[in-house]
Amino acid sequence: MKPLFIALKTEHYKKFRSGEKRYEIRRYGKGWTEKNCWVGRLVSISHGFQKKGRLIRRITDFKRVSGLDLRGEDKAAVTAIWGAEAIKYEFALIYC
Repeated sequence: MKPLFIALKTEHYKKFRSGEKRYEIRRYGKGWTEKNCWVGRLVSISHGFQKKGRLIRRITDFKRVSGLDLRGEDKAAVTAIWGAEAIKYEFALIYC
């Protein structure tokens, strides 16, 4: 099976590269479910859609969480993208 592809903005990509960031948050559904994000699957973490500098990791854990359960930096990040309504959604935390 092909690695799961995760394209990231520069700030988040740099945190993954340095080891500061260990998981990515995506809105639960479509390709971001337990079916596609299973433990052990390879992940290609990309700086945008560039091929150069991609990080290859393995998924070590997957959690499905409510927007109500997000705190701090995670809550701020999803609220910046989806607005105050983000607390109504479920999110996938993909650890790699």
